[in-house]
Amino acid sequence: MTDKEYKVKQYLERARELQRAIETYEEALQVERAKVPRSSSIIKFSKVKGGRNNSSEDRLYKYLERAEKIEKKITALENEKQKIADTIEMVEDIKLKMVLIRRYILCDTWEDVATHLNYDRRWVTELHLRAIKELVKLKITHP
Repeated sequence: MTDKEYKVKQYLERARELQRAIETYEEALQVERAKVPRSSSIIKFSKVKGGRNNSSEDRLYKYLERAEKIEKKITALENEKQKIADTIEMVEDIKLKMVLIRRYILCDTWEDVATHLNYDRRWVTELHLRAIKELVKLKITHP
């Protein structure tokens, strides 16, 4: 594999890393949601206590702030992953494109790629190399 091919492969690998990060942030968001007090208890407590200075309501606002930050991170990661998907779409040969999509966008193992596309694993890795070379020909110059 040439240096240019290796750089393209590393760029595509970034999509797998991004997917793992997205899943981690989504899990963190679920954990935050589990910490939120029920809205009915906030309303009842607010009516009794009056005003906005109760701990349940404060926890809700803090949750909302944390959740918003996490959601922004997820969106940024998804946008970056979409750029990689757009790069893959530049490959014209559908077989090559499907190998790249299954491997980098859907995060399949090589065995899963082969199974889903009904190819031998060796053939899948050959198609993968061809796809990488195709992207190099298209002068993909991503970091």
